[in-house]
Amino acid sequence: MLAGLVSLVAPIACLGCRDPLPEATPGWPGALCLPCRRSLTWIDVACAGCGRARGPGLLSCARCSACVGQARGRVQETIALWRYRGPGRALVRRLKYEGMASLGPPLGAALADRVQTAIPSLDASTLVVAIPLHSVRRLQRGYNQAQEVARGLSSALDLELGEPLLRRRWTAPLYGVPRRERAQAVRGAFGLRRAPGVEGRPILLVDDVRTSGATLRAAARVLHQGGAATIRAAVLAR
Repeated sequence: MLAGLVSLVAPIACLGCRDPLPEATPGWPGALCLPCRRSLTWIDVACAGCGRARGPGLLSCARCSACVGQARGRVQETIALWRYRGPGRALVRRLKYEGMASLGPPLGAALADRVQTAIPSLDASTLVVAIPLHSVRRLQRGYNQAQEVARGLSSALDLELGEPLLRRRWTAPLYGVPRRERAQAVRGAFGLRRAPGVEGRPILLVDDVRTSGATLRAAARVLHQGGAATIRAAVLAR
């Protein structure tokens, strides 16, 4: 009753478009209006390397034109939920910049469904690892959005969630850095903790968004040096 009264005084807004919702249900789908749910651009067919959406009729097992002829780095595969635009972009920004840490676990659970579809024979020993934030940024934000997503994903898949990575130095947000300079910007940004527990294990590396892939590759390079068997990435948006 109290929740109903509050919604009358201050209606709950859709996380995508900010229009009032008649009612909200638990979890992230209930926080979106029907038009925004329908506007999410799900990535059903994707490049096997970078996770970029591919057009109708193209194979999801093939690499896109941007990946052909390029080194894969240490990331064997990237799995993404939706395109980073419209309501999908708004959701990620609410999670990342507007203090909505509670969105992370249900979004991680949704990402887990996509991971199960992409990797039906997922190794039970797989370690879920989130891209870490620098301690200063973590203090400013109050949480690590990638860690919240990883928490929901690991729980849904019944996989161990570990924190073997640490952020050794602060880096500027990569959206303001030219693509050709991004690899250099994150070089040396990550390190391994003393007892990482990654040797011989498959790794599922989790972040909120993949753009150029420089951050994922930098983190994967460190995990590979620590003895990780294979490294795949899972992100909300691409």
